Amino acid sequence: MTSIVIMSTIGTNLNWGASYLVNDFYRRFLRPGRDERHYVRASRWASLLVALLAAYLQGLLAEQATPRRLAAVVHNLAARQADREEPVWGPALKAAKDAAGAWTPAG
Repeated sequence: MTSIVIMSTIGTNLNWGASYLVNDFYRRFLRPGRDERHYVRASRWASLLVALLAAYLQGLLAEQATPRRLAAVVHNLAARQADREEPVWGPALKAAKDAAGAWTPAG
């Protein structure tokens, strides 16, 4: 039963990826106005492309799983991002204080 579920999930993702590539990108921007046979052939190539891309990306990840937890380890990822400081400016002083010098809700 588990293998049926896994194959269904894989097939769904391959079809979804190919459908997106062909209908939303290829047909719309690259080759509009072609016959349906052309788009069916393009869908087959797109399915192959999505499968190869998935296989390549799977090779970059190491899975660590327990029955209720799944974690992915990405290799060649920096352990820490460099620190950076960004100044944050509040509202203009005339909006932050009223005429008497008391703080307003904006301040």
